[in-house]
This record gives sequence, structure tokens and C-alpha cells, in this order.
Amino acid sequence: MRRHLALGAIAYFAIALVQIPAAVSGIHQLTQLWWFLCVLIGVTFASLPIVGSLLGIYGAQTGWGWSAAESYSLFVGVPLFFLLLGSIIGAAKAISRRLYPHNPG
Repeated sequence: MRRHLALGAIAYFAIALVQIPAAVSGIHQLTQLWWFLCVLIGVTFASLPIVGSLLGIYGAQTGWGWSAAESYSLFVGVPLFFLLLGSIIGAAKAISRRLYPHNPG
């Protein structure tokens, strides 16, 4: 169980490494504020799941020139993939416990 949580944390951290700079770029493109203020706002709001994804998509498209397909696949597709993967692992673990009740794994 702990390994699966670690995999989820690593995936979330990897997405955040791209999402936060994209959000900062999007905020800067939208508001033209001083970059340090954009970093503070970006770190604050990019940490929120839905808001961070939306800011990341906007920043990747406007600031970095990514296509809609690229930005949506990274900021929506990858988290959904890991959610699906975690659900499959959890269901397999529950089925395994039900079929083999004396196995601690």
C-alpha cells in the first residue's frame, strides 16, 4: 500500500514541476504583473487541483505555445491515468484479499 501511495506522490510532484511554471507563465501573460508576484500567485493557486490544472493549461498554451491537445493531455490526461491506475491497483488488492483471506499481502 505504501508503495502505491509513493507512486502517486511522485506522479503528483512531477506534474507540479511543470504545472507551477506553466501557471506562473499564464498569470504573467494575463496580468503583466511583476514576475515575482506572479510566482507567489502561481505557487499558491497551482497547488489547488482544478484551479492549478486550468492555470497550467492556460499558461502552457499562451506562454509556451503548446497546442490544446498537448496541454490537456498533460494537465488532465496524466492525472486521470494515475487515478485509473490507482483504482485498478486498489480493486486488484481488494479482490486478492477476498480470494486469499490469510495472505497478508
